[in-house]
Amino acid sequence: MTVAMGVICAILCLILAEGIHIWLAKFLCKKGAPYEMQHLPLFFIMFLTLCIIRQYTLFPPAFTALFKFGLLYSGAGAVILLFLALIRQMHYQSYILIINWLKRE
Repeated sequence: MTVAMGVICAILCLILAEGIHIWLAKFLCKKGAPYEMQHLPLFFIMFLTLCIIRQYTLFPPAFTALFKFGLLYSGAGAVILLFLALIRQMHYQSYILIINWLKRE
């Protein structure tokens, strides 16, 4: 029972994080915030919710591996965006090149 509730809670937390991210990214884009500041909250919300769920729920090994992958994904995403902020401070033209590459469709 707790495994099912933990998985449902994790899915709901990730959906909530994505919903907050969409709203916050649109709001910050209108305000003219840098690209990495628009998307950094998503990775922090995902990381914190996955950490909290993993601490308080006992999962079987398969789910634990998925949670660890989620933690790795959200941590790596935050580190990449912080590295992008560092590039913005160090060499702005490289930052513009990377942002244009990320925004192309």
